[in-house]
Amino acid sequence: ERSASQVEVVRGEFGDPRLPDGEVDLVFTSNTFHHLEDPVAYFRLVRRDLAPGGRVAILDLDEGPFFAREHFTEPERIVADMEEAGYRLLESFDFIDGQSFQVFAPGTDPPG
Repeated sequence: ERSASQVEVVRGEFGDPRLPDGEVDLVFTSNTFHHLEDPVAYFRLVRRDLAPGGRVAILDLDEGPFFAREHFTEPERIVADMEEAGYRLLESFDFIDGQSFQVFAPGTDPPG
């Protein structure tokens, strides 16, 4: 709407992020991680889409009294899944109440 030529919104699918290979600088998910059936497999696919220096930022609900257990993911679980998918944690933030915010980069070796 604001004619931001450097931003393109892509509606991914649960089994395929539908992103252009090797061209994405930043993948940002908001309150989505807990809905992915197999986040490890999904983010393994995302690796091929990242440009050199590309990152993945994940904002997800972090336990709270208003959310059912299936509507949040513990930050430690996100880190473990992302590491299994071949990423390393760059930064973790806690400035948003009730949510975790983590930034990842691909590790040096592709996951086996």
